[in-house]
Amino acid sequence: MLSPPGLVDELRLEIYPVLAGEGARLFRTGRPSRRLRLIDSHTTSAGVILASYA
Repeated sequence: MLSPPGLVDELRLEIYPVLAGEGARLFRTGRPSRRLRLIDSHTTSAGVILASYA
């Protein structure tokens, strides 16, 4: 079954802890905000954070 447009079932992020002066935005500006709930997180031995949101 397909989800309606604009509906997010789950968002998974891999966060790499580095310092950067500039970069590409993950989300475009002007979009309506959505509340997400953290459902799981894990930090690898290399310090990478794996986060899952619903």
